[in-house]
Parts: sequence; C-alpha cells; structure tokens
Amino acid sequence: MIWGEREFGGVSIELIAALDLTPGSRGNGLGLGLADLVTERLVRKIDQLALRTNVLHTNFLNRAKIPVTLPTDRALLRAAFVALGEPDPRKVRMARIADTLQLGRIWISESLLPEARRNARLRVIGDPTELKFDRKGDLERLPR
Repeated sequence: MIWGEREFGGVSIELIAALDLTPGSRGNGLGLGLADLVTERLVRKIDQLALRTNVLHTNFLNRAKIPVTLPTDRALLRAAFVALGEPDPRKVRMARIADTLQLGRIWISESLLPEARRNARLRVIGDPTELKFDRKGDLERLPR
C-alpha cells in the first residue's frame, strides 16, 4: 500500500491484524502502520531506534504508525470481527501466516476452504481445526 496511489488488482483485504514480530526482524516494525490492529506483545518488541532509522529513509512515515493495540490475540480477533461487522467468526474469510517473508504455507479459515480447493496453484493439506488459545488468550504459535 502506498498512500495516494491506486491499489493493485487482485485479492481484496479488508483488515490486517499483526500478532507479533519474528526474531529475524530484530525489533524493526517497519510496515506496522499498514496493519489495522496489533497486539501489545508486538508493540513491546519494537526497537524504536531501528524503526525510526528505517522509516525515515523510506519516506513512507505512515508505515511506522502504531495501529489500534489489543492486549491478547483473542481480544484482537474479537475486535477484528466487530470492525468487519461480522459477529459470526465462522463466516469470516481469514488467512493466517507465520512470517511475511515465508508465504509458502498459510492457514486459512474454513470459509476459504472451498475456494482454496478450486485453485490449482494451491494444495490443501490437513483438516479444519479450531484455533487454540493459551490461558493468557494468545494463539498457539504456528510452525515455520
């Protein structure tokens, strides 16, 4: 996304939620401003010096803004459903990725499964399963 420029065609994304930073980011949260919702865990991991240094050289200052911040993954997902106007999470078309640099494997909501099965470029592996949260309300980490 580049503010003031027309978006490319293709997939329509209504909301972006970011749960965490990977260790490989070394605290550089550049791009955070593209998200709509983030967790407090992610915000605590931001190295402000790295973020400032990188964003000032890109001239896309909006990419360093901190979005609406929620205390847990569960709270973030609930907020996302409210923001999307969809009280039934089973109807939300959602993709979950472990790392933006490794998009070879994604987890999708059951509502996206029929479309994924029709797409010859995708291979569906595994069966639908419930999201698993720990006692704190955070999602079970995805394998990389």
